[in-house]
Amino acid sequence: MDEDLLIDAATAGDLDTVQTLLAGGVEVEAADFAGWTALHHAAQNGHVPVVRALIGAGADIDRATGAGGSAPLHMAVWKGHAEAMQVLLEAGAKQYHEMGKGWTPLHVALKEGFMEMIAPLLRAGADIEAMDHKERTPLLLAAEKGKETAVAALLNAGAKLDATTYRGEDAFELARKMERDRTLQILEKAAFWDSDAGRAERLERVNDVKRFASARPRLKK
Repeated sequence: MDEDLLIDAATAGDLDTVQTLLAGGVEVEAADFAGWTALHHAAQNGHVPVVRALIGAGADIDRATGAGGSAPLHMAVWKGHAEAMQVLLEAGAKQYHEMGKGWTPLHVALKEGFMEMIAPLLRAGADIEAMDHKERTPLLLAAEKGKETAVAALLNAGAKLDATTYRGEDAFELARKMERDRTLQILEKAAFWDSDAGRAERLERVNDVKRFASARPRLKK
């Protein structure tokens, strides 16, 4: 069947064949036995030109697979294909879809260790409080895995420090349990600046800057 040929060509990154089949009227949304469309396969394999061609032909960028419920964006993130991920995000791919264990694309990037994907996902509006099957937010998962850069980025994005897993463990407990000392330092520093004492110190520093600026001699014109 031509639909099978389209999926095979997308999987292989054969842009010419994909374009020929689409021009011949092959249904862009044709899916295999698992519910994967040509776009799922192209995204998973990082075939950016094919991803662009399929999107241009009207492929549903948010379609979930029959098994696991993964969207093309999950596939790109899961396999570490940053450029394919970016193309999908620029096309308007949503991040609310969850894979089988409640993982959003942000969870997937953290789980697989693709830290370069965190910032683009956050810029594109990732839900920083979404929970997986263990009620772990991205911050909890990052703390557990000791991903310091991700922890800092999530905190800067406003992730809640008081979130807990289904076992009642917060980010501090997860970092301690897994002996993530540097991660724990980042969390403790964030907690301080979010406390009354931290806010008072920030205010005092601002006032110090203002006093210093006002005390500087002004240059005559």
